[in-house]
Amino acid sequence: MGLLPSTGQGSVNAMIDSVVLANCLYDIKPTSYDNIKAALGHYREQRFEKVKAQYADSHRNARLRYGHVRVSTYPHGCKFKSR
Repeated sequence: MGLLPSTGQGSVNAMIDSVVLANCLYDIKPTSYDNIKAALGHYREQRFEKVKAQYADSHRNARLRYGHVRVSTYPHGCKFKSR
């Protein structure tokens, strides 16, 4: 399961990704393979952990919303028990 469409996370992340990627690529000179690879590495450093955390939160919310788990501890340090 990906980001929940009802929260708009996918579209917001697409916009943020495009701006961050454009900023990483904008000043590359010369446009060598190594410089492009480094710019893409900077992009990944800026976005990956944030999107990974959003994905995990969205997955947890979907499981709660659609009844796949019950909450045993709430709210911080949530622990879930599968059915």
